[in-house]
Amino acid sequence: MKVLLYACFILFVTDGATGQTPDPACANIADFNECNPGNGKCDEKISKCICFESQPFCR
Repeated sequence: MKVLLYACFILFVTDGATGQTPDPACANIADFNECNPGNGKCDEKISKCICFESQPFCR
């Protein structure tokens, strides 16, 4: 019974993790390209926003 409970928990958690929505700063932007301008995600004076897997990263 515990095995079934663990299996259901794992399926529930992984389903939520794989269905993440893309950040609007990276909508329709290919990996390793700059984010949409004016998104406020990074301090533009010291870094720039790069998209990877539809998520913004400051570099």
